[in-house]
Amino acid sequence: MRTNHKLLDLFSGIGGFSLAAEQNGIETIAFVEKEKFCQKVLKKHWSDVPIIDDIRKVNGKDFGAATIISGGFPCQPFSVAGKRRGTDDDRYLWDETIRVVAECKPRWFIGENVEGIINIQDGMVLRQVQDDLEKEGFQVQCLVIPASGIGAWHQRKRVWIIGYSEHNGNVSNTNSRLRRRRGTIKESGENKIWGFYPSQEEQTKQHIRSETIRCDVVSGKFNEGEQPTQSWWQTESKLCGVPNGVSYELDKGRADRIKALGNSIVPQIAEQIFRSIIDAE
Repeated sequence: MRTNHKLLDLFSGIGGFSLAAEQNGIETIAFVEKEKFCQKVLKKHWSDVPIIDDIRKVNGKDFGAATIISGGFPCQPFSVAGKRRGTDDDRYLWDETIRVVAECKPRWFIGENVEGIINIQDGMVLRQVQDDLEKEGFQVQCLVIPASGIGAWHQRKRVWIIGYSEHNGNVSNTNSRLRRRRGTIKESGENKIWGFYPSQEEQTKQHIRSETIRCDVVSGKFNEGEQPTQSWWQTESKLCGVPNGVSYELDKGRADRIKALGNSIVPQIAEQIFRSIIDAE
């Protein structure tokens, strides 16, 4: 399936957004990524897509064909693992992100960040992000979606910022459709594989299951006597008990790989968001 959508992938990392877009027939026209290791991964999988190494070098007008801009803009200023300096952090690049959005004028914006962005500086950072998008004509909705919502065995809560602008198209009731899709996923056929577990009790059950089964099974509710089936999430290698079955001697870039994975989005969540956009249109 191929759609008419084109993606400009900011802060691309190892390509989680573009992988999700590809699954929905959306073409990536450019990456923006500074880390050398991540660039190698992008070049391996998307050899014909150009990579820009600094968002400050991007002129959004050069990418007017992009109908969607995605970006997990740097989370260090908001993460509990850091000093949480917010807008005072020199890695705060939202201002560059909104500049590119304003120049490019896409129909959709999809942002992702850590849960800490909600409360940092008394909520003013997230409010600023929403205000900036609204000033550019976007209707904005923010969702907190954990990785466990699509079958993973850890929460990894992330804030997803979804914006739609009418200046490049006309989609009726877009926000309500996105809300409805998230709200009714429990009743859809997709829930057989990807289930949302909003309560602490359900999350705890999934955690216990992951600790006891220790294999890649589908998260979900099972009837008595029913066996769990294989899922997309593999918690450990079945080969030699080492990550991915590869020893350090064969993979001396493990630190770079772990860092890249730690900064990556969960593509299965982005895939659902892209699919919702296509359904809405």
